[in-house]
Amino acid sequence: MSAHPHPLVCLDPIETLDCDAFELGLLPLARHFLSSLQNPDRSGWQHALAIAVENWSESPGLSIAHNFQIFLSVMTRGLGRRFEYQDPLCPDARLFVTPDERTLLQMIHHMRRDQTGAARHDVDELTGGRMDPDLIRAALTFAARFPSGEKRPSNKAVLRVVAAN
Repeated sequence: MSAHPHPLVCLDPIETLDCDAFELGLLPLARHFLSSLQNPDRSGWQHALAIAVENWSESPGLSIAHNFQIFLSVMTRGLGRRFEYQDPLCPDARLFVTPDERTLLQMIHHMRRDQTGAARHDVDELTGGRMDPDLIRAALTFAARFPSGEKRPSNKAVLRVVAAN
C-alpha cells in the first residue's frame, strides 16, 4: 500500500469512472482504511466511519464501512504487491484516482451488477493475473450485500396482468 502514488503512476480524473454515487462514496473510505492498515497508529478508520455515516446515515453507513473494511483487509493481504492509493487528506486527490483505485471501484461496480466477465478482468488486472479466491469471495460478499439498484437482465418469462377496457 502506498498513500502517495509512485511518481510514474498516471492519475485519471474521477469523472471518467463509470460508477454510481454509492461506489464513488467508497473511494474516501478506501483511502482512509488503507491508510489505517498501513499506519495502525493513525485514526484513518475513524475518518472512514464518519464519512460513511455522513454519506449514508448511521445504520447503513456503519454496516457499509464495516463490510468494506473487511474486503479491503482481505484484498491487501492477498494482493502480493503495494496498492497505490491517494492521500485521503489531500484536497487535490479528491479529483483523481490511481490505476489501482480505478480498478478497485470498477471491480465493485461490475460485481454489484453481476457483470462476471468485466469483474473477472478487473480482478485479473488488480492481482496481476492471480485469481485470488479469498479476494474474489470477499468482493462478491460485499457486492451481494450492497447490490446496485439497476435491474438485471433476465431470460425468464414475465407474467403481466393486462386490463382490457
